[in-house]
Amino acid sequence: MLAEAEQTVTSLRGRLAALRAEHTELNDDEDTELEARQHEAVDNLENYMADATIHWRRVLEYFEAALTEIGIGRNRGTSNQTHEQGRHDA
Repeated sequence: MLAEAEQTVTSLRGRLAALRAEHTELNDDEDTELEARQHEAVDNLENYMADATIHWRRVLEYFEAALTEIGIGRNRGTSNQTHEQGRHDA
């Protein structure tokens, strides 16, 4: 009975090792595919940036809203008013 249990354990260990190896191989394939797609995206980044359109008005609106939210927007504080006056005087 003990010999049979040892054979079962040995058999199960072998199956477990095979399943682990298969699982590792599948994950390696997925990781390799993901990595390949990431490298392709990075390689195409220069072309993407060359074709990108920057909407400067939206960028300005975003930063104005962010600065207003943290309390240093155009309508708050004298330093911004002085700066604005300097821009109009120039």
